[in-house]
This record gives sequence, C-alpha cells and structure tokens, in this order.
Amino acid sequence: MIASGFLSPKALLGQLNLLSLKEIADFGSGPGHFTVELALALKDKGRVHAFDVQDGPLAVLRSNAQHASIHNISTLRCNLEVPRATRLTDNSMDMVLMANILYQSENRPAMIAEAVRILKPQGQLVVLEWSSGAGNLGPAREHRIVPDKLKLLATDAGLSFVKSLNAGSDHYGMIFSKNG
Repeated sequence: MIASGFLSPKALLGQLNLLSLKEIADFGSGPGHFTVELALALKDKGRVHAFDVQDGPLAVLRSNAQHASIHNISTLRCNLEVPRATRLTDNSMDMVLMANILYQSENRPAMIAEAVRILKPQGQLVVLEWSSGAGNLGPAREHRIVPDKLKLLATDAGLSFVKSLNAGSDHYGMIFSKNG
C-alpha cells in the first residue's frame, strides 16, 4: 500500500515485474533513492544506469552504493534533453524510469525521445510525477505535467500506454511500452 506524501521506491517498484530485466536506466536519479532499490532487485543479474544533470547527487549515489557493497550501478552526469546524452546503445534498455523529472524539463519531448531511443522493443518507460491534487507539496502547479498530457507525449513518441500505478495521493504513475 502506498501512503500519501513522499514516494516509496520499494512500494512502487513492488508493482513492477523486475525479475526478467537486465538493463535499467534511471533518468534524473538524484542521490539514487530508486536506483539503489532497482540495483538490489536486479542483484548481480543486471545493471542500473543512473543519469542526472548534477554531479553532487551522483557522488552521493556512488558513495552510498559503495558503502552498501552494491556494484551493479553506473553513473553519468548529463543533460537528458540532449540527443544521445546517455551514451547508451540504441535498443539496449529493458526499462527507463523517470521519477519526478519531467516537471523540471524544458524539453519533455526530447527527454522522452532519448528514453525511446535506448529502450528495447517492448521495453517499458515508467513515469512517476506529481499529481495536481498534491496541494502545497512539490513543484508549482504550472510546472506539473497532467496525466493526459503525459499520455499524449508518450504516444506521440511511439509508446503505448500499458497501465497506471498506485503512487499515492500526491503522485501518479504510468507505464508505457515501446512499440515494435
């Protein structure tokens, strides 16, 4: 069960089928709240690639991973709105996670295009964002992306809507699949 307020990485990831995944990209990973849980779920059978525009949070992630003896995480500082910024091969990721990052983007279509580029056919894009009902928590309302707008951006990029996730009262989550 997801409570109201802040996102619980463990509870949210528990709604996903991670067993068969080998390669996951975490866009806007920050200090790695989701990255660490993903890496633990994959164990030594897969790798999580963490990307953020700021090096400080990535340094915290690297330190926390090292301290916890987690060795299946790679990090890269990059601007995800720039084509090919992740340096990952086309069609190489089983899943891309975007948790609370699109509301910050000035070029959402470019960020989604980079996710589509690196996703394998049938790979999944998982998006978690602030809901409009989050009250005074989170970003200003004009920066939030409403679910219908997210669906339109995703389908315009060649993705298909799969399902919604239970992300609590302050967030919403959606899963999209790459066609082909």
